Amino acid sequence: MTIERAVTFFIVFFIFGITLRSGVIAFLPTFTDVTALSQADIVLASALTFVALLSGLSLVAAGAAQARCYLRSARTIKYLNRCAGSIMMSAGVYTGLRG
Repeated sequence: MTIERAVTFFIVFFIFGITLRSGVIAFLPTFTDVTALSQADIVLASALTFVALLSGLSLVAAGAAQARCYLRSARTIKYLNRCAGSIMMSAGVYTGLRG
């Protein structure tokens, strides 16, 4: 496995680790020709997958912890509700005027 392919492999699985946590391993056979891999390539692919998923899920966990601290105050919840309401009203106005 070349360095460019290994970096691409890492980036793809990092992004999948952040966005689509349940289907990452099922995606592996469609992304890589498993029959063309040697034993060393399989070990490298496994290590890259592990590191990418660990990095992605750690990023998600850190963001969730930060959001939990941010959403503790009533003032923040009130601001968040107003923003969500404004977005929903804007979408309704856009839909109504469009059509």
